[in-house]
Amino acid sequence: MGIVLVGANHQSASVEVRERFSVPPERTKEALDALQRSPHIRECALLSTCNRIEVIAASRAVCRAKEAIEGWLAEYGSVGPKDLEAYAYTFYDEEAAAHLFAVASGLDSLVVGEPQIFGQVKEAYKQASMFGSVGPTLHSLFHKAFHVAKRVRSETGIGEGNVSVSSVAVELAGQIFSRMADRNVLIIGAGEMGQAAARHFKARGIGTLYIANRTYSSARALAEELGGVPLTLPEIPDVLPEADVVLSAVSVDGYLIKTPDVVGLLKQRTRGPLLILDIGFPRAIDPEVQSLPRAYLYAIDDLKRVVDDNLKAREHKAKEGMRLIVEEARAFVRVLEHSDVDALIATLRTNLEDLRQRELQRTLSRLKGLSEKDRQALETLTVSLMDKFLYGPVMALKNGARESLPFLCESIVRLFQLERSQNQGQTWNGSESQPEKASLL
Repeated sequence: MGIVLVGANHQSASVEVRERFSVPPERTKEALDALQRSPHIRECALLSTCNRIEVIAASRAVCRAKEAIEGWLAEYGSVGPKDLEAYAYTFYDEEAAAHLFAVASGLDSLVVGEPQIFGQVKEAYKQASMFGSVGPTLHSLFHKAFHVAKRVRSETGIGEGNVSVSSVAVELAGQIFSRMADRNVLIIGAGEMGQAAARHFKARGIGTLYIANRTYSSARALAEELGGVPLTLPEIPDVLPEADVVLSAVSVDGYLIKTPDVVGLLKQRTRGPLLILDIGFPRAIDPEVQSLPRAYLYAIDDLKRVVDDNLKAREHKAKEGMRLIVEEARAFVRVLEHSDVDALIATLRTNLEDLRQRELQRTLSRLKGLSEKDRQALETLTVSLMDKFLYGPVMALKNGARESLPFLCESIVRLFQLERSQNQGQTWNGSESQPEKASLL
């Protein structure tokens, strides 16, 4: 069974593009069902976050599976196949495993080492398991990814310190406003990112902290913890004129703050420029706000300068983490390949044994009067012949070079017509020859 991963992330596609492919939680089952309609996708999982959309699949025909995934992505995002090629990437087998391991470890994140993605990968696996779209191959792959991520974090220390999109956004605010003590901050969203941002801002000794949330009880709980003022979303316009920094970490349908709202707000303001940080996904602030004077809007992709500083500080740890990941991915795929080879050998033996017994019984039915000793001699002869016939193919499979295994497996399948047996309950699930080696992005 082969593995293929197709996706787009913050390195290959802008936030505007990623928003087109964002799959909300309530549509995950619909997406997985659509992907599994392809006969070439045996198992699949979907990872959709603010920084990426990725489909991981197990298939006997990885090239066909890639085409099926690209077809679904193009249809879901309402883009043409050529447009998709501009920002989508594809990894196979070892490199697909290494990429997933890097994602789970936080090494492929906008903020290198951030821990939130680990929980998002676990949730993607949980959802796919619940909806029945993963099987033995992806079960093994994801559990290995969790193991590798924990190893990378514990052995490299990549997650030490403030490493999250929220912390980077707060750091950017601190760079823009050299003094935060008298700055009022409005946090929109009391989820994980909103909570983290609120705590980071509070630690900087800001002025008034406002916390607005769809569910008022959540806003109140966080406000009571940090000495802030809780709000509902409809109350946001009432406090906007008093805010110096607005950080939105909420996902809503449509823009929560539109350009005309900010135009009116700026006319009322007497506190200087307004900084807006939109780290939610999809974005909640109209991007046209950026064109207004005295309003400074930063979305996730605009945090790059601070992120680059973060990466430089963690470059050595990231390299060590990738070294561990490459080793683990290579070992995982070797086990996967050996499992395929062992299953193929077992299927070959079963088929030839069935053939041997049928032909032996046919022959014995024509030879009347044979003694039990003669019958046993014929049995021994046919078993010995079968073992000798099997010896060459089995040794070729067991001792074959890794790069030649797909060709050898395909040759065995065709020579012994094993494809016919797949509808008869045989266990082997051979995959097509692997395409040209992909490169890690």
